[in-house]
Amino acid sequence: GVMQQYKSSGVASDVNFGAGYRTESWGIDASTYHDPFNGEACFSFSLLYFPRDWIVVKKLDLDKPQIMLEKALESISLEDNIVTYDDKIEVYGKAKPGVDVYINGARVAIMPDNTFKTIVPLKLQKNLIIVEARYEGEKKVWKYKVLRKAKVKIADEAKVKDLGKKKESVEELVTMGVIEITPEANFVMEAGITRGELASWLVKAADMKLPEVPKDLFADVPKNHPLAPYIKVVVDLKLLQPFPDGTFRPDAVVSKSEGEAIFKKFGMVK
Repeated sequence: GVMQQYKSSGVASDVNFGAGYRTESWGIDASTYHDPFNGEACFSFSLLYFPRDWIVVKKLDLDKPQIMLEKALESISLEDNIVTYDDKIEVYGKAKPGVDVYINGARVAIMPDNTFKTIVPLKLQKNLIIVEARYEGEKKVWKYKVLRKAKVKIADEAKVKDLGKKKESVEELVTMGVIEITPEANFVMEAGITRGELASWLVKAADMKLPEVPKDLFADVPKNHPLAPYIKVVVDLKLLQPFPDGTFRPDAVVSKSEGEAIFKKFGMVK
């Protein structure tokens, strides 16, 4: 480097120079420069010695956002694959200070003691509850699956053999939307199934797409009949056939032989 100093006698210029060499445990430095206060040239020399055992390395315990978010929630009431009959679920827990909690996109109020509590509505069948912890622009996401099952009341439960398994099967069908039951109604286990009911159950269970019905299907099934799309599907697939008089009779009870023939087409045993 070059140093210039303005004096009454003129401008004084000097060259500054330094060099050094270092190994793993020692080093040497030398430099020459101009001292502006004393107005003279100076020279310095130093020898360094630093063996490895003199070097102390300490890992800093910093709570970075991405590290903190792994444990941002000290506790939460949710767990994966919850099964419930309720139409809502209470979610509560405790977050670390400064952490914001979002559940299904909505921010949850955090109490002064860092606890939180909220109610999440549940739809029939499968629900996904997404919990987010956000801190200083970073976020961590947890996903919990909750199955809301339909609660079914069986009429004359005392008279039904093997009630537990049968009730569970009916609840699964209602949960899937194959069978529709109003909350205040009882399911009669031993009651017959009508042709219209069976048509809707088969289509829903197979998850078939409902077609448009531009005209009346049969004398007793007009195009605006609520079961017309389902009846059209099962008739087109020849699962159920109309009667010779041109009627379908959606309210007629399915016979045992007719039911067995249908399930045989589906590849199902008795």
